[in-house]
Amino acid sequence: MITYRPLNIEDKEQLLEVFELNPVVYTKHTDTAFKNTFSKVLEEELANPLCFFPGIFVDNKLYSVVYFKEVVDAPAWILAHLMLRPSDFTTFIQPEYIDAAIKLDEAITNEMIVKRGLNRMYFVFPYDKISTLRSIGSIDRLYRYIQKVRQYESFFLKINLYTDCIIKANTMPRYTYQQKIIGGRTWPFDLAIRIGMVKSEV
Repeated sequence: MITYRPLNIEDKEQLLEVFELNPVVYTKHTDTAFKNTFSKVLEEELANPLCFFPGIFVDNKLYSVVYFKEVVDAPAWILAHLMLRPSDFTTFIQPEYIDAAIKLDEAITNEMIVKRGLNRMYFVFPYDKISTLRSIGSIDRLYRYIQKVRQYESFFLKINLYTDCIIKANTMPRYTYQQKIIGGRTWPFDLAIRIGMVKSEV
């Protein structure tokens, strides 16, 4: 059975297991410092009301989770990390998994826009001049697939995407909020900070 639900403190070990199996940061990098920090703060973050961990379980085993954290001084949150259990892609396109992914997507919309009243989301990925900066990785590809097969309008169609800044390898961005978004440290490759603004009805 494939189900969606937000994670809580009791899911700590499963979350650590998924991270250990796939400890990739920004879709391309395995980083010891990030891994150690994440493991140390995970229990605190799972209990932190500023954080939200929507996840999908297959037979009660965690397969995917998105880690969001609300910003304290702006109506925004950060897509801090996406974790997927290594698996054949066919797992992720099963009808049951798509149903759970739609519930996860609806939960993101409800949690961010309705319950928290936030109007923007930041996320980071490696900057590739060849790319269009459209995709944020696996989750974006999954929801584009869902949109195609289910005619479902995902959360990513409710926001307008912009490039906030490009950060060169081994350098810190200019502004404090940007420094916080990338974890207060440098990375050995160029990064793009993207911002998704909720589409206004006004």
